[in-house]
Amino acid sequence: AVYQWYKDKGLNFQYGKDPETELIESQVLEQCKMYVAALRLADDFGCDSIGIQYQQGLKDLAPASDLVEGSLNNVDRPPVKSADGKRVLFEGEALPHFNEVDECAGLDGLVTYRLWRKLGFDPENTLHDLRWGAEFNGEYVWVLLISGAAPPAHFIDGWKGASSLRQPPMYFRLGGGSLRGVSKPGHIVWSRVFVEGGDL
Repeated sequence: AVYQWYKDKGLNFQYGKDPETELIESQVLEQCKMYVAALRLADDFGCDSIGIQYQQGLKDLAPASDLVEGSLNNVDRPPVKSADGKRVLFEGEALPHFNEVDECAGLDGLVTYRLWRKLGFDPENTLHDLRWGAEFNGEYVWVLLISGAAPPAHFIDGWKGASSLRQPPMYFRLGGGSLRGVSKPGHIVWSRVFVEGGDL
C-alpha cells in the first residue's frame, strides 16, 4: 500500500537493473517496510519524534533510510495502520525525524513543528547539512543538502516534483533510494538546539 501511494502521488523512482549500482524495486519495497516499522515503533513507545540509526546500525542490514526519513517529515505521507489494523498512526501529522542519533535536531524539529502548527503555518521542517557557501554576484549563497530528511512539502510540485535515486554503494551497500527535489524559493528559519556543559 505504501509503494502504491508513492506511485499514485507521482514520485519518480529512477530505476535501473544492477542492484549493486542502481536503484531497483526490491530495495524500495524494503524501504517501505522500514517506513511502516518506524511508525509502528514510534506509536508503541509513545514517541513524538524519532531517529533511525542507519549508518552505524543498519547499513549492512537494510537499504538506506532516506526515503523513509523524508516521508516521515511530511504531513502528506502514506497512511500506516497499527499492527491490529484498528488505527491510522499519526493521522494528518508528520512524525518529525532526526538523522541518526541527533536528538537535539529531533527536539528542535518537534518544537518547530508544533510552533508552526499553532501559528497556522505548514509545519514541515527538516535538518540540513551545510555543504558550501560563497559570494556569488554580490550575494552570499548557502548550499544546504540532505539526501533524505527533506519533506516533499518543501519541493516545487511536492511529491510530483520529487525523485528517488540509488544511494552510492560506497556508503549504502544494499542500495535504497534518496528523496530529492528542488526547494521552493523563499525565506528559511535556521535554528539549532544543543547541550553544552550539561545545559540545554
